[in-house]
Amino acid sequence: ISLDLCEIFRQFGEAYFRQQESKTINEILEAKQASILATGGGAILNPQTCSKLQQHSYVVFLDATPSTLYA
Repeated sequence: ISLDLCEIFRQFGEAYFRQQESKTINEILEAKQASILATGGGAILNPQTCSKLQQHSYVVFLDATPSTLYA
């Protein structure tokens, strides 16, 4: 069953989403395949996930205004 982000938050809460997000990021990093992983800003709020990303990948922070993003 596929749920969108709002539905996951509504049914299971943010903590569940963040746990699954962290698990998925770890699985991707452990696969050691060349990848581009685009996360939302919340992914780095988990100290373990942030640390793992910094240790095993290049982290790029894109900073833009909403008007630039929606142009």
